[in-house]
Formats: sequence, C-alpha cells, structure tokens
Amino acid sequence: MTLIGPATSPTVAITRALKRAGLEQGKEKDFQVKGRYRDGERKFTYIKIRSARAESMIVERADDIERWADESGYPFKVSIRYMGRSPLIDITNGPGERVREVPPATEEPTVEEAAAPVQAAEEPAATADLTEAPSCPPGLYVIPLPSTRYRDWFGVECARCTPGVRTSLTGEWDDRGDAVLAARSHYELEHRSADEALTPAELEELERWPLSAAQLRVMWWAKYGDLQEFEDGVWALDVSPDCPDVNKRVARPRISGLWAAGLVGVYGLSCGGRQFVITDTGRRLLRLYFLAERQGHDLEAARDARLPVLEGRERGYPFLVEGRYFVGEQRPETAQVPEPEPVVEEPAPAAEEPAAAELAVQVAPEPEPVVSCAEDYLQEQQAKALGWSTRHAEVVRWAAAGELRMDGPDDLRRVTIPGRAGRRVALALLRPLAAAGFITLGELDEEGRHRVEVTGDGRRALEVWDRKSPTPAVISRKQEGRADLLPLLDGEEHRRRAAEFEADLKRRAAEREAWYAAHDLRRAAEEREERLRAVWAEVEGVLNPFSRRPAGWTPTPEQVAEFYIRPELVAELEEEAARLAAETAAEAAVEPGETSTAPAAAEAVQEAPEAAAPAAEVERTWDGKPGITAGPGVVEPGIHVTCLPEHRPGPRVRHCDSGVIVSVGPKCVRWRPYGSDRDVRTPLDHMRVNPVAHLNLDSDVRAMVAALQAGRPLPAYPEWTRWTLTAHLEHAAARAAARRAARLARLTPAAVEVAARHALTARPAAVQLPRLALPTPAPAVIPATVRPARVIVIPCGAAKLPHAAAAGELYIGSFHRACARAADALARPGTTVLVLSALYGLVTLDRVLDPYDLRMGQPGSVTGDQLRAQARELGMDRATEVVVLAGSAYTAAARQVWPTATAPLEGAGGMGYQLQRLKALREGRYALAA
Repeated sequence: MTLIGPATSPTVAITRALKRAGLEQGKEKDFQVKGRYRDGERKFTYIKIRSARAESMIVERADDIERWADESGYPFKVSIRYMGRSPLIDITNGPGERVREVPPATEEPTVEEAAAPVQAAEEPAATADLTEAPSCPPGLYVIPLPSTRYRDWFGVECARCTPGVRTSLTGEWDDRGDAVLAARSHYELEHRSADEALTPAELEELERWPLSAAQLRVMWWAKYGDLQEFEDGVWALDVSPDCPDVNKRVARPRISGLWAAGLVGVYGLSCGGRQFVITDTGRRLLRLYFLAERQGHDLEAARDARLPVLEGRERGYPFLVEGRYFVGEQRPETAQVPEPEPVVEEPAPAAEEPAAAELAVQVAPEPEPVVSCAEDYLQEQQAKALGWSTRHAEVVRWAAAGELRMDGPDDLRRVTIPGRAGRRVALALLRPLAAAGFITLGELDEEGRHRVEVTGDGRRALEVWDRKSPTPAVISRKQEGRADLLPLLDGEEHRRRAAEFEADLKRRAAEREAWYAAHDLRRAAEEREERLRAVWAEVEGVLNPFSRRPAGWTPTPEQVAEFYIRPELVAELEEEAARLAAETAAEAAVEPGETSTAPAAAEAVQEAPEAAAPAAEVERTWDGKPGITAGPGVVEPGIHVTCLPEHRPGPRVRHCDSGVIVSVGPKCVRWRPYGSDRDVRTPLDHMRVNPVAHLNLDSDVRAMVAALQAGRPLPAYPEWTRWTLTAHLEHAAARAAARRAARLARLTPAAVEVAARHALTARPAAVQLPRLALPTPAPAVIPATVRPARVIVIPCGAAKLPHAAAAGELYIGSFHRACARAADALARPGTTVLVLSALYGLVTLDRVLDPYDLRMGQPGSVTGDQLRAQARELGMDRATEVVVLAGSAYTAAARQVWPTATAPLEGAGGMGYQLQRLKALREGRYALAA
C-alpha cells in the first residue's frame, strides 16, 4: 500500500485537491498551476482553467476543493463570479476577497420554445457543426475547424455583429478553452454595454461619486491586489505590462480619500506592510464606470474629488511613513512606541459599509519632514550608484560613530570602549572607500592613534543608504578590497573628478590642436621638398624615386631657361642654398675656439671621467625612436638591442639577431626579435644597444652632409654603443653611487636630521593605504661597549614607497612585512632589529633611505667587506645570538659577518613555505634551534 506524504508546497496542495475533484492537470487538459513572481520571488499561486468541464465541476465542488486544500496546510480561496451565464472562476492563495455570486436565474421555456428544438432538427445538416459553447456569452459560438495531424483547431463566430449573419472572428485556436476566452473578450469589448444599459438610478449614483481617472486607476490596482503600503509609502507594484518590476508611488492624499470614503480596505501583511483591497462599494463603482465609458457617458472628474467620509475616519488614513498605526496593529521591533493616549471607543457605524468598522488610529507626535520630488529622485540615483556591500556600509557607519582607529600601518581596529584594544577590521575595506572619497584619516587622538573619519560625502551616502535601503552588492571578501567604488553622485569627490576630467579634455584638445598645427607644418615642408626634388630630378635626369636631392642645389640660368623652371621655385632653391652657406660659415668660425680649449677639456675628463659621458649625451641625443632616449647606462624595456657578432644565432634559429628589450634581469635580458611573437632570453654579456635603431636621422644626415662639404671625416658612433649590456648596468650603478655621495657630502648632520624628520612626518595630499605617515622615534645610538644580546636581520624588498622614508617604513612588500612581524614577535629586551639592504647594507629601522632598484648579487650591491665594516661601526660584530629571517642570498651575505647565525627559513622550499614558517614563528609554533 502506497502512503501519500503531506503536501510540501501550495502547488502540490491545490493540485491534489483538484485531481481529487476529478480534474486532470495539463495544458491540453483541465487546468494548469501558475505563479505570480516579483523580484524573482513567488508571491502567490493561482489556477488557470483550460476547459468548460473543469468550470462546471469546480462550481459544483468549490467548498470541497477549499476544504481539501486547507487540510493539506495551504488554504486557497475559490471565488466564483458570473458574466451573463458564464462563470468566472478564480482559485488563488494570494490577496483579495473570497466572492461567491449566485448564478443567474433561467426562465422555463414556453410550449413554443420547447418545440423549437424539434423544428431545429429539421434544418439542413450544413448547420449541424455550429454549436454554441456552454460557457460562451449569448450570440457567440465555438465551431470546430479541420484538424491537423496532431491538433484540433477551433474558431469563433458572432451572430450579433451583423443581425441574421454569423461573422467569423479573426484567429484560430488549438484549445477550446482559449477560443471561449476569445469569445468572452469580444463580448466584453463589443456587446456587453448593449446588454447592460445603465438605469437612471445608476447614472444618479455615479454623479454622487465623481471619481477622477487617477482615483479609478488606484481602485483597479486595489482590485487586482497590486496596491501595497511599506515604510516608504504606498506603491502600485508591476504596473507596466511590458517591463517587469516597474512600480509607481501613489499620492498619500488620494489613497487617504479613497480609504476614508470606504472604497478601499486594508489588512496587515506578515512582512510588516499592508495590502489594499477593493470593497463592495468600490467594486460596484468600478463596474458602473466601466459600463458608462462603453455607453459613451463622460462622467470622470478632471481632478480628484472630495469624497464623503465615513463616520470614525475623520482623522485620515494612518500611514506607516508618518509613524502611525491602527489600534492593536503589531509594530515592528525598530518602531518607537509612543506614549499611550486615551482612546475613545466609538460605536460601530451602520451595517451598509463593513469597511467603516476598522479600529481607531494613534498618531505619532512629530511626522518626518516632507522630501521634495527632486531630492527623492536624487537620493534614489545616489543609492543605486553606490555599489556598497554590507561590510562597506558597516565600515562607514563605524567611522561615522568614531569607532575606527589605526594603531599602526597594518592594524585597523574598531574600538567601542575607550581604553580597550578593540577588534581588528580588514584593512582592505578602507582602500576603495578612501579612493572614492567616503573616508579619510584624521589626526592623532589622545591615545596616540589615527582616527578614521567620515567625509561629507560619506555621511550623505550613509544617510541615503539607510533611507533608500538599496540592494547590497554580492561580492566575496577578496573582491571587497579590490572593488572600484564610484564616488557619491553629485558629491564633492564627484565634482572634483568631473572638474579634472573637464580640465583633461581641454588639455587634450589643446595638444590635439598643437599636433595638427605641427602636422600641417610638416606636410607643407614635405610638399615643398617634393616640388624642389621634382625640379632637381628633371634637370639632372634622375629616374630613381628614392634618391634624395642634395642640400643646397640650385639650377644654373641656362637650366632655368631650358627646363622652364618657375621663378618661385628658383627663389626657394636659392634661399635654401644661402641659408646652408651661412650655417657652414658659422661652423667654420667656431672651429679655432674649439681647438684652443681642447687641453682644458682633456684635463676635465681626466679629473672627472664620469662627468664626460653626460656632456657627450647632451651634445648628441640618440633618440631616433619616439619616447626613448638611449645613452650610456640606459638599459630598459623599449631599447633596441642586437647580438654581438660572435654571439649571433645560428642558421637553424628561426629569429633574427636584433629586437626590443622586454625586461632586464640580474644576469639575462628578455627581448623580442623583430617579426616574432615570442620572447628570447640571452645573457647580458652577449648583447649591446643597436645604434642604427636609435640614430637621429635628421640631425646626423645633416651633420654628415656638412662634414662632406667641409672635407672633414664622417662622425662615428659614440663609444658606449659598443658596450655590452653588463657594462651599461655597471656604468649606471657607478653614476648613481657618485651622485649619492655628492649629495650626502653637501648636507650637514643637522640638515640630514631635519630632512629625515620631514620625510617621516610629511603627509601626502591623498590618503595612502596601508602605509601611513606615523611618527617615528629618534634614532637610537648604540655605544660600542654595549654588546646586544640578540640581533635579528630581515631583508629589504622590491616594493618600496616612492619617496624617502625610514628603513622600517620604506619597504611595503608582503614578504618583508611578514619578516618584520616575525622579528617583532621574537624580539625581547636588548634585541636589535636590522635591515639588510642590497644597496645600503646593514641599517637600523630609523635610518632614512632613498628608494632604489637593486637586488642582492647584482652589480653594485653591497659586499661582505662592507657588511663587516658596518657591523663594527654599529657595535654588533660580536653579538652573542644572530637570527636571519631572509632568503638564501641574504642569509649567505649575513653569514659573511656572523658565520654561526641562525636561519629559520633554511630548508623551506618556496615563498609559500617561508611565509608559513614565518607565521609559525610569530605564533610560537616553531622554536629556534639552540
């Protein structure tokens, strides 16, 4: 025996009840189960009747269907209305009243009428296929059409459009129920008004209720359950048939007048809102206005009329947005309950208006201020454009309450009780909020912490968020820190960015105009050169189109007369020749002065060999490629390089020996050959800069022409074009070291201290997270006689601040910060923490350093002798215990000073394993070797 379990949903409950009544489910059968959705959520369930058999059976067993659905735990309402002789059935568990109309009475046929079927049987068989549908309005017929292989087809004929003739309606239907619905629709549009003509009493009743079109529309929404009230007002939901989720706000005076007149009623919802329904009086007025419009009566008022008020409703409708509730209505938990006021119970009104028996109303003392339509629309647009997640809103709310503090560069805490440490908050949440202009960092408080403050845009955004309650962004915690939040619409940051954008547009327009002006000049010069070259080629008989015209060429008078050269072209050629002759004479006049100063220049080169290269670089700029300036020591992406002759690729290699640098490493260079889509790695010693690619053609061709005309040898490429890339890097490192030494030599100790203090305390204009400009203690001076108990050495990092800062704050890379946190956890009284820099060597945390780009082991990095000398100067060369928290290269450099130093990261394979071991050291789960 099969046991049927309880119904798990309203769909299962009503389906079982209808099948128990003998109906079949399906599109081609008796009924279908449908649902009404809003915002992706199913609000209620209803039944679509598909056959006349189902209509008759539901009318007979309506009470049984309701009882069976109620026993399953999901009650449904079965409403039955009649349109003529046809029943209109509504089965739903949604809003609305249960209606049971009595079927219209049918008169008994007379003797002549009873004999009519006998006479009809004598009619020709041609009309036997025209059958009147049992559920069709009078005068409309559903007829069968020729069937196809898989379907039966039906049509509809009307005997009322043309008296005495049955007219076929447009359309064919594969379901008899759909044909019946089409017949009903035709009857409602064309013939209903003629069957139900308004009586004088009904017209007089309509004149007593002068409703406007807007009031009638609100009543229609209430009739179909689309009118609801929430804390932000009364809304008509899904009012557009073409676009889903289009809601419209209803004016409060309009809904209050309809409720006070008893045309609409209201009941509470479990979600905290209210549902408006149409009353019997309102339903009757809607029907009368509908018939009046069909019959040509224009009774609608131009504006909302003042309707009569029922007894007990003189105080108006209690709107939720005003904080008013019905007596006995359940309030939300967040609502403030006003002081109890004495309520006078009034007697119930007359029985003709049941809606007037609602409870009295309690009014809050101070309603919220009215917001203009423009301000309300602006707030809606601002709320939509925020893009906050729930955690973003919480962080702004905490900042507005003054609960967020910055204890350190990476330590953000929410402090609710003064004097407590507070709870840690993810620092990544501040970055998008600060970039969008919602929060900023304030000054130090009395506890020495930086307060996170909310800007004016942040307060406005928080107010809009609370008032409009937009849908939060559904993103992961990683994405919350990387989210690109937009500034507040029409806020300070938004206007600032708009002004910057306008200024950038103007700048780009000016640059574009300048470029076009220069382009026009170049185009004019090229056209002029083409004209002059055509003259030269015609006179000299040159046929090669790629040959260049010699500078300073002019035709003779005989050639001018022979080739009919125009006078303006001859004038241009003579002007150019005169200008070149003047330049040559000026160069010849300068030559004696150059020879007299040559010994002094040679002595200057011998005294300062490094200063000679920049002078040569200024004299000759090898920048043939736009945006790239080649020179001694310049090795960067974009530089064109070529292989040395002895290291050129062999015949089996499928790429050429020249290309463009992609990246530069400590030992190799990654470059992309011309015409290839793959990169190649080559040692630095095997390549050099390609001088042909970086040749300034205009200036050098002019110099070569001048040298040929003066009889001097042609200028050669500079010496640095023959250097290998390794020699370039060594040259750049030596120049950088010389510049640093010269700059430090010009500063006094007092100036160095002032510059360091300024670099530490100066704050940038914009908020930079996570590294903050926190005060740094003064440098500690360690006496030479004091021997520290423990020395912890941590490495430098590639990621640095763009400005000078203390060594403890300069490096912002994740590995360096992990090493620094582990060193803080291992530190004890008498411990000194040093940073091992590839450029500066061993430095204390408070020493001010300039940013640099150098790794340990590259040319120019610190050596072992330098490290030992620095350890002696700091008095730490004889430390009893040394711990090195660094990789293999930095550990090897540190052991040149302390051979017995402990290296906890030895044996850890990659970066991930090293970070795990650093975390274990910080949490005390990994012990140092004795």
